[in-house]
Amino acid sequence: MFLDPLDGSSNIDINGTVGTIFAIHRRRDEMMDETPEADLLQRGSAQIAAGYVMYGPSTILVYTTGEGVHGFTLDPGIGEFILSHENIRMPVRGKTYAINVGNRSTWFSWTHRFIEYLSEMDATTGRPYSLRYVGSLVADFHRTLLQGGVYIYPDDERNPDGKLRLLYECAPLAFVAEQAGGCASTGTQRVLDIRPTQLHQRSPLIIGSTGDVALAERFVHEEPAAAATGAGGGGRRRLPRGHGPNPQLGGDRREYAVCQDAYNHPRLRFLTTNLLPTAKGRCSHWHYKCTRDGQTASP
Repeated sequence: MFLDPLDGSSNIDINGTVGTIFAIHRRRDEMMDETPEADLLQRGSAQIAAGYVMYGPSTILVYTTGEGVHGFTLDPGIGEFILSHENIRMPVRGKTYAINVGNRSTWFSWTHRFIEYLSEMDATTGRPYSLRYVGSLVADFHRTLLQGGVYIYPDDERNPDGKLRLLYECAPLAFVAEQAGGCASTGTQRVLDIRPTQLHQRSPLIIGSTGDVALAERFVHEEPAAAATGAGGGGRRRLPRGHGPNPQLGGDRREYAVCQDAYNHPRLRFLTTNLLPTAKGRCSHWHYKCTRDGQTASP
């Protein structure tokens, strides 16, 4: 079991909302007296249960065991949790975004461009979105779960691997999001597909409505072109590997004429190929082939 016992601890002094995040995995070797670290390093897709408790105006428990998401509210009068949110479904798109704007000086250019896009006026696409940021991952995610939208804690110049912890922050909430019909991505990869190598491994996180997460992924994968031309604010992002935007969730099928070596080898390019089928409600991504000088090679 993984536990983040006090998410949003900086809110305590102001009586703000805080929470607890948990994830449960099956033990691989039940005969051992102690659980080896290797046994803990499982993909998020191997979780058998995950959820969170939010301590705010009311105390709410939200969890999933892989068969939908349900919410229970504590009734102090009887000391029991009562089912208050049955079979929660996240809207396909929302009207809000959550991000710590105080970090904008270290954002990569895709983040600048994405937030600017969400802030523009365009009635046909439901913009502008409203900024809502509590500073507690549990609270910001809970709003997104019920109302839709997107929560973003991206990688940046100061935190090139992201800030949030994979095993006890990102992966549990990703499991909840997908079970509610949402999506969770690093921008280049489905969060639940990441194979952890460290207990306290960090990860970027883009989580929320499928349409809004797919839109963010599109900006991530347009980043190399923007960096090469000097467009957008912030520094040059470390270029993504392995995944493109999700066309089922609104991304485009396109060729990307850049990769990590593209600045040295302009002819090296990634071609999107087949969309792998996935279970209903899960994110899926474009996989790629790497071509160089007309010859197909493995990535």
